[in-house]
Amino acid sequence: MASSFRFVLLASPVFALACVACGGASSASLPEPPVADAGAGADASRANVIAFDLSADVAASAETHVCQLVQMPAAPAGDTELFVSGGDYTTTAGTHHFLLFRTAPIDPPLPIGQPLDCFEGQGVMRFERGFVTGGQLRGENADFPDGAALAFKGGDVLLFQAHFLNAGAAAVTARVHVELRTTPAKSVRHRVGTFRFYDPYIFVPGHGAGTARMRCPVKHDVTIVSAGSHMHRRGTSYRAMLDLPGATPATAPFFTTNDWEHPPYFRGPLVAPAGSFVRFACDFASSDPADVVQGLSAEANEMCMFSAFYYPEGDLLEDECYDGDAHGGGARSCAQTLSCIQTCPRSEAPVFGDGKADVGPCFQKCIVDSCPNVTGKLFPELLCAQARCAAECATYGATCSKCVLDKCPTELNTCQALACGN
Repeated sequence: MASSFRFVLLASPVFALACVACGGASSASLPEPPVADAGAGADASRANVIAFDLSADVAASAETHVCQLVQMPAAPAGDTELFVSGGDYTTTAGTHHFLLFRTAPIDPPLPIGQPLDCFEGQGVMRFERGFVTGGQLRGENADFPDGAALAFKGGDVLLFQAHFLNAGAAAVTARVHVELRTTPAKSVRHRVGTFRFYDPYIFVPGHGAGTARMRCPVKHDVTIVSAGSHMHRRGTSYRAMLDLPGATPATAPFFTTNDWEHPPYFRGPLVAPAGSFVRFACDFASSDPADVVQGLSAEANEMCMFSAFYYPEGDLLEDECYDGDAHGGGARSCAQTLSCIQTCPRSEAPVFGDGKADVGPCFQKCIVDSCPNVTGKLFPELLCAQARCAAECATYGATCSKCVLDKCPTELNTCQALACGN
């Protein structure tokens, strides 16, 4: 089930730096993307290539998100699926990053290959149901290991999103060109999945420093093929650790970078048994006078994310860290964090969906200041209150407290009894 406190990335416009192509390419040597039919699938000139294009005119000193639906070609004769084993992309100036997502059924259908609003009102991002690929460089090109591929149904509709950011003094036409290479079904031994873990709780004080962190469970035996990070301009360092089942938490990261703008990739394979946890953290330093929190804007907000390709594929809830915890790095117990949240405006409570992770700054700061073991016990209490006491807890107070005590006693008592470090 979806949650307002555990961030289910059913509609997130965040960049996931674990592209289909895990090799590097120098931006200086890459040509401008060709202009093509925006919604086209198979490239008739190359039978195993699927190509998509997205472009936008971006005014000087402007920032925008543009979306459009694109469609995979029909599966080969005799098959219902087609398999992507690698690919490449190129971008032009004015492109901050792009993303390609799977979608839920769209009824009534929306037009293919036409620009659509990403977020406003009932934006198209509400149909997003899983990450495919993305990138933020001028270009990259590579393949999965032999026998590994992403599976698609023939005719699948995908959502192509680009974040365009023009810092220049003149308008530009920014373009993204993506090519996916297919492989015969008989050559596929490993169906690839995509982890996309996004931390919705970040707080960096004005003229100060802060750290965002998160832990995500691995629920079945997997091999991580490649992984990467994403932060905005205040990011100073990033690290990802793998905590093995029954072992003490890892102290040495398997992947680190200090480059927020053009981070490298982790190259696997890395075996993560069922019961493991991926734990990642982002350090920030801000020269801005105002506090900075998690959000969409590359200029005004920050992000902290881990993404990876792995096999064999799992389900969407595992891929998007439904059971994430360990968001805090402070000294507040679960009870103290709950009290902190109740001092925030009720409107700041998390609202996740329609392509956004809307969480107020007060709420984000309370979570960041909690002890590392808190959110795993706090979120079940908040979820219970949301499900069973929605009317009573429209505002905080005695009526809300009594309802939670009556209808969520186990969750409330567990939180109240939890001390830091337990």
